[in-house]
Amino acid sequence: MKAILFSYSTKGLSKNDASKISKKLMGYNDKSNKGRYNYQREGLIQSNKGLIISKSTFIIPEKKESILNKIKIKGLKINKWKINLPKSYFLH
Repeated sequence: MKAILFSYSTKGLSKNDASKISKKLMGYNDKSNKGRYNYQREGLIQSNKGLIISKSTFIIPEKKESILNKIKIKGLKINKWKINLPKSYFLH
């Protein structure tokens, strides 16, 4: 299956902007009622059947490349490479 490997750098961005990008892409844990309830909020990567490799590296199917249009922030540096992976990597 054709996929795209993405790597991004938040160098030069404020910590607030870097955190927003990370939460939007990777998701986050949400706690409510003084930690009594925990919820895992999905990011764009999980909701589009992607794989998180590290804090700033992920793989998504080539068909889902348009999700990056949702994180346009001035100063964000994104690198991408086209790769081929077995389809079984994307079955969640």
